Amino acid sequence: ILLGAFLRVYPVLRSDFPILDGGLFYVAIQSLKSNSWSLPHSIPYNALDIPFVYPPLGLYVTGLFSDLFKVSLLDVIQYLPSIYSILSIFVFYFLAKAILGSPGKVALATAIFALLPRSFIWIILGGGVTRAPGFTFCLLTILNAYHLYFNNQKKRVTWVIVFASLTILSHPDAALHCVTMVALIWLSASHRYKNLQSTLLVGAGVLVLTSPWWGTVLSRYGLAPFLAASKTSGEFPQGILQFLFTNFAEESFLPVLTILSFLGIFA
Repeated sequence: ILLGAFLRVYPVLRSDFPILDGGLFYVAIQSLKSNSWSLPHSIPYNALDIPFVYPPLGLYVTGLFSDLFKVSLLDVIQYLPSIYSILSIFVFYFLAKAILGSPGKVALATAIFALLPRSFIWIILGGGVTRAPGFTFCLLTILNAYHLYFNNQKKRVTWVIVFASLTILSHPDAALHCVTMVALIWLSASHRYKNLQSTLLVGAGVLVLTSPWWGTVLSRYGLAPFLAASKTSGEFPQGILQFLFTNFAEESFLPVLTILSFLGIFA
């Protein structure tokens, strides 16, 4: 955990500015502030008026943190993603503990996660103000969904609803990963039909909690922005080929962890 924390903080401390991206989010937060924290209709960026349809939770947290603690917004954008990313290591530890049980396996899995470049490279950048909370909340959703379906802990329904909603309100990719993983966990557990009621309850709860955002967006713009955004990462077959034939974990030198993960998938 300490080594993972170092990897997440060191690049940020070496920089005097948010790393790589995040300018659009900076302007989006300023637009929220100037609109009295209500969702504005658009974001003025690069001489364009971009429809404000992005999940806003990470933007609200970043902006309010800056205002409440009187910290420069640029500083918050620079450092806050690393804090989220460090928290994700702790969440993953408890997820590994729930699934694997064995202390040795849990330690190894957590170490691999902490060192895996893809688990933090894109998270600690300036754009991590939305990616980082989305990723962390997604892991929390998976953890609680595992306990709900595999350990039959019905009280976890509430937490799955809360963390899944926070994920969806933070980042679109994390939302897709979250829904996919919860579905896979439900399908993998025994008594899936017995758990169908819990699953429907989770779906209904998430729709209700996220409705202030998606309801506002749909009323203003319809489905067009979502359909346009869904086409920005290529077609479905291309994504599968990219997954199979590229170093998706972004390891330097020999992609040992990537190879091990494929072996695990096939096993």
